[in-house]
Amino acid sequence: NVNRAPLDILTSLSVPALGKPIEDPRNLTRASYRLLDIETQSFDLDGDRQHLAGNTLVTRLEAVPATQAQAIPDSLRRWLAPTSLIQSQDPMIRALADSLCRNLASSWEMSLAMGRWVHASLEKRMSITIPSALEVLRSRRGDCNEHATLFCSLARAQGIPTRLCLGIVYLEGRFYYHAWNAVWCGSWIEVDPTFGQFPADAARIRLISGDLSQQMRLLPAMGSLKVEVLKAP
Repeated sequence: NVNRAPLDILTSLSVPALGKPIEDPRNLTRASYRLLDIETQSFDLDGDRQHLAGNTLVTRLEAVPATQAQAIPDSLRRWLAPTSLIQSQDPMIRALADSLCRNLASSWEMSLAMGRWVHASLEKRMSITIPSALEVLRSRRGDCNEHATLFCSLARAQGIPTRLCLGIVYLEGRFYYHAWNAVWCGSWIEVDPTFGQFPADAARIRLISGDLSQQMRLLPAMGSLKVEVLKAP
């Protein structure tokens, strides 16, 4: 059950959900929220699938791309680069990405294939370390950080600009801190290898966009943030 399984892989810190409950969060395509008790300008709230006006945030499920983009803008090429944790140029990572994407034509088709493999292949287990993609590939287990890091490395190995999304996801009446991904397939589309969602549902709020090195930026929200659900749907 995708509504219950992630409980053991999410941090124990959670965010109160005020207002109306979300009845079917994993199939939610659009929602509006009021963010309380945080400085919204300190976070990456506005842009792509999220629109911020004051302290009111609207999230929506993106449309699956119909056509393949012709070229990657120079401004997005930094999301192709390997890092110490996202070893997208490692031979093991590249070989796996190539095998998963053989005969696939579009960035979206490749993202689906790699995301579904990560979702199916990793044992869902709580972790307290900051993972590297190679460590995850070898261990085949972890929580949302491990899923998002390995997926990011595989996607970058296939030339798809990919970043991590750090934020909160709605589950059984509260929001829990979580990590997922965004892939650029002509536009940014958020996907969740942990939940097996491509695209990811609208019952989540991205607070930080980038990679795990930016987790410290979440600290001002922890213990303070409250979310009022205004409309869902």
